[in-house]
Amino acid sequence: MRAFEKHTVSRRSFLAGTVAAGATMFMPRNTAKKLCAAEKLHWLPDGIYPRWQDEVTGVEGIVLVRGVPESEVVYQTHPMWTPEMDYFLFMARPEQGGLHPHLLEIRTGESRLLLDGNVHFAAMAWRSRSLYYFADGYFHEADVVDSFQGRGEPRVLGALPPECARLAGALTVDASGEALYFGASLVSEGEWGIYVLSLKNGQSRLLCKTDFRIGHFQANPYRPGSLMFCQETGGDANQRIWHIQDGGSAMKPLYQEEGWEWVTHECWWGQDRFLFTVWPYDEERKNKPHGIMMADLESGPQGKMTEIVRYPAWHTHGSPDGKWLLGDDFDRSLWLINGEEKERRLLTAGHTSGDFKTHPHASFTPDSRAIVFSSSKFGAREILLISLPDWKDLK
Repeated sequence: MRAFEKHTVSRRSFLAGTVAAGATMFMPRNTAKKLCAAEKLHWLPDGIYPRWQDEVTGVEGIVLVRGVPESEVVYQTHPMWTPEMDYFLFMARPEQGGLHPHLLEIRTGESRLLLDGNVHFAAMAWRSRSLYYFADGYFHEADVVDSFQGRGEPRVLGALPPECARLAGALTVDASGEALYFGASLVSEGEWGIYVLSLKNGQSRLLCKTDFRIGHFQANPYRPGSLMFCQETGGDANQRIWHIQDGGSAMKPLYQEEGWEWVTHECWWGQDRFLFTVWPYDEERKNKPHGIMMADLESGPQGKMTEIVRYPAWHTHGSPDGKWLLGDDFDRSLWLINGEEKERRLLTAGHTSGDFKTHPHASFTPDSRAIVFSSSKFGAREILLISLPDWKDLK
């Protein structure tokens, strides 16, 4: 494996790619209908990134990543920005192989492939520049900025325990920054294990075993030792969302769902709250509670869910300041939701290109002032950014 390959997309080639996209997709700066101006973001330089305007809402955005094959955002449950918001982690597919971590330097618009070779799973820390990944049987740690700039070498942390057949779920970093969680299918058939790896000594220990496939690992960003995960079926599960507290409670359902509910795409929203969607998969379910829901950690499995907004939502995410939510739908449109008023308004529409559809997996930036998401609106998979407009400007 070659670590931190300097495969670079320069500003010149980035901008050249926008010309080929066609004048109907990108606008001259002086003709933009400025419902959503990128200048509002102090960390985003002017004149680097191409701009576009939503033909339905008039909202203006930028193309954050373009010209990198099959680029897509990190899943919305995981961090993707360095603490100073000067670098952005994303995934893309080199000429050969699967998705690999790339890093974008916000100041210059240049992106580089960080890792190639036999890389499986990668996750950034919540409050540092460390990237953790699994390759060639070992867990590794690297500073993404040092690596982008050609300094330093990755640190080997530890090996996959011998009872594990392969990784499953995802990697996720504890809120303390001192531990890494991972899941694995076990050598013993029909069992999966959830482990915690110490980032100090590289030792792993088993937290619990399950008799179902595990997925969507996500550490609580604010509460050390708190881990949410799901029963992964590729569809509906009889009990989707689970939780375990390292050093505390045993594995248990986080929200005990009813038999008719199709629960999916959970994510944390603060220290004690979490969001998920309930999908109305037939006409009967459309008359029952569905859409974007919220529940809290302290109420336990029997706690009541709160319906934030009712519509056929698929993915969701909440802003770090606790004010806003995002929801998408199967048309790949994104909705901004006022958490206090429990009202949704269309933010941007139609992020598909013919039969080519990608999941937006939209998330808020750490300062709660913008969103990033994957899109195939312009014919290729790219990453777009929208600075949040004034609520009154959305219909």
